[in-house]
Amino acid sequence: MSRVVRRCTLFGFAVLLLCSPLFGQSALPASPPTTFHISGTIIGGYSLAVIFDGPSSKTVMTNEAGVYEANLPLGLWTMTVVAHGPDGKIFTNDVRYRRPPFRVTEPINFAFDISLPQSILCTLIVLGADGGPATQEEQDHAHAWCAGEEFFPVPSDGVPFEVHVWGGSKFAACSVVSNHSLGCRRAFATYNTLSVQADDITYDPYRTILEAHGNVVAQDESGERKASAMTFYVHDGKAILMRQDR
Repeated sequence: MSRVVRRCTLFGFAVLLLCSPLFGQSALPASPPTTFHISGTIIGGYSLAVIFDGPSSKTVMTNEAGVYEANLPLGLWTMTVVAHGPDGKIFTNDVRYRRPPFRVTEPINFAFDISLPQSILCTLIVLGADGGPATQEEQDHAHAWCAGEEFFPVPSDGVPFEVHVWGGSKFAACSVVSNHSLGCRRAFATYNTLSVQADDITYDPYRTILEAHGNVVAQDESGERKASAMTFYVHDGKAILMRQDR
C-alpha cells in the first residue's frame, strides 16, 4: 500500500512540475502606441494638399469640404498646405500656409482647423536693402506681411519654435473694405501644439505674452476651450494659460 501511495505522490508531484510554468506564465505587455492622429478643416481654398515633414514625410489631400487627416509617428513636425491639380499633381512652390514646428510626444487625437492667410489685392515690388534684387528672406518677409502673417522665434532646447500670427483687419491684405473673408474677420495664432482664433490677437515678443480677445477658441492636445478672453505665456515649448475671462 505504501508503494501505491508513493507512486501516486510522485505522479502528482510530476503533474505540478509540468503545470507550474503554465500557471506562472503571464501575457507580454502591449507596446504603447507610437503614433498620433491629426485632423481638421482648411477654410479659404480648394484642391489642397497637406505635407507633413518630421521623422518621416507624408502628404494627404483634403476632401471637397476641406477636411484632412493623417496618422503620424510621435516627434517634431512641420505642416505645409500647398495646391494640387485635378490630376493630383502637387505644386510645392504654391504654398498657401506653413505651420512652424510643433512637437507631439503622446498618442493623442490632435485637431487643428486652418483659415488660410489672405493675400488678395496685395502686390508688392520687393527690392533689396541696397536697391538691388531682394534676397529670398526679404521676399518671404514681404509676402508674409502682404498675407497678414507674422512669425516670432521662441526657440527651446534647439527646437525652432515660433509664434505665428495672421488674419484680422489690421493686416495689408485685409485693409480693403470689400474684403470680408473669415481670414480678415478673425485673427489666428499658433505656438507648438496650441492654436488660437479670436476677434483680435496680439503678441508681445519681449514678454512672450499672447493675448486673445473676443469669442476666443483655443485648441491643443488637451482639447478645445472657449472664452471671451485668454492670455498665454509662451516659453520653452509650452503655452501656459495665465488668464481666462468667461
